[in-house]
Amino acid sequence: MTDPYQATGPVVAPDLTKRKIVNWPERITATELTLLDLKASWKEMQKESQYALISLAESNEKFANHLEDNKRMHHRMDEHDAIVADLRDEVVRLEKIIIELKLQNQTLIDFSCGVKKAGWIAVTCGGVVVWWVLQRWLEHGR
Repeated sequence: MTDPYQATGPVVAPDLTKRKIVNWPERITATELTLLDLKASWKEMQKESQYALISLAESNEKFANHLEDNKRMHHRMDEHDAIVADLRDEVVRLEKIIIELKLQNQTLIDFSCGVKKAGWIAVTCGGVVVWWVLQRWLEHGR
């Protein structure tokens, strides 16, 4: 539809003073049709806006879930870091205990070797003493 107020050519002073008779029923019908088109467009935009809001809400929910997962993972990583630090301290403590036990074991081995040597010395000396006693008894005691 064409606007009855739109100038078709150059606007000059006599055109400004002339009054055109307006066809009001046609003008009102055109305005009502324009309003109906605007209402239809408005309803269409509301539907699209609702779809966009639903999509945005879903995206925000996914993003919030992702942030919660990240927070949970960071918390779990902090717990694991604390556990690893405790385990490292425990490993150091156990290594010290192992070193101490190795020293005690070596001391025990050294002591047992000394006892074996003393035992062999005692057996050897005892054998010599028994041989000497037998020899004396055989030579003098008969």
